[in-house]
Amino acid sequence: MKKLILPLLLLVSTMSFGQIYVGKSDINTRPLQYIEIWDKPIKSIGKSYAMVDYGQVTDKDNKSSWRISNRNGTPIEFNGIVDVLNYMHRNGWEILHNKTTDGYESYLMKRKAGYIAPDVGISKLEKE
Repeated sequence: MKKLILPLLLLVSTMSFGQIYVGKSDINTRPLQYIEIWDKPIKSIGKSYAMVDYGQVTDKDNKSSWRISNRNGTPIEFNGIVDVLNYMHRNGWEILHNKTTDGYESYLMKRKAGYIAPDVGISKLEKE
């Protein structure tokens, strides 16, 4: 029985995919290769939120649509930018470049090599 459980657990763990919700949209199900991410610190509580730009069209006044959130759309609090970067790395993203603009550090991220994006949003002409 033990010989059967270990391979089964390994198989299940390799088949799971990370989910990164921005607003209420899982960006790992979109055919994206690049995103830009930065943290929005909240000094009063010592936490921060991660903001993500993946090319979405949103109301610039509605910043919650740019934050990494849970499935319900509630923004996730991080302990800082390193916590955010570790979270992104665990979910299949790697840093390509970073820059500082207006006092904020932002990171251009790319999907890790070997990640196969789903066919979401690809037209029939592009598949052929």
